[in-house]
Amino acid sequence: MNNYAFPSLDEKEEAMQYMHLTPAFIVEQKRRYDELNNYGHQMKGLVEHFISYANYGKKLCEDLNAIRESFSNIDFICTDPKFSPFLNSLSWVSKAFETHFNTVESQISVPLAKYTEEDLPSLADKEKEYQKSLQNYSLAEEKYISTPSNAKQAIREERQQNITMSHTLLALGFFDFSSKMESLELSLKTFMLESVCSIFLHILIPNL
Repeated sequence: MNNYAFPSLDEKEEAMQYMHLTPAFIVEQKRRYDELNNYGHQMKGLVEHFISYANYGKKLCEDLNAIRESFSNIDFICTDPKFSPFLNSLSWVSKAFETHFNTVESQISVPLAKYTEEDLPSLADKEKEYQKSLQNYSLAEEKYISTPSNAKQAIREERQQNITMSHTLLALGFFDFSSKMESLELSLKTFMLESVCSIFLHILIPNL
């Protein structure tokens, strides 16, 4: 016997919302969509700031390396072991900064840019597909409602099939659109916690 997990009551109710698309449910999805787009505008600004931050960091590392090299070329410093901890500390600080700024670039700037340049446009495509299916359903519904009472049975059946098919495509399109939003919401929150916050907290608490 196959192990089949029947949908929970909550899952059934959510599925019914996608099929019936209640006004309250539609309004909530629009709020989520607008919120994600607003996040997108904010993320664009963050990308610019993080890129600038990383570039300044690379310049800082270049200056630190130049400082260490200058000290290393001074005879009484490079020949006296007492100065070795100082020179080593400059080297260590420079490498630590370089690692941090490269991490910011690869694990923050690049993913944020992908969110604004790829993920949000992909969501917009899903929203357009949903709006198109909604328009098709509205047209099919209007045709069905406006069917004359004396229309032939074949015409009635055809329009009934059209509205049924249009409604199914509408529900599927809306499900894809809403699922994409849920995926972006979760991934954005996870990214902020596990990447952005973690990277900067690690500076203050290295063993965190």
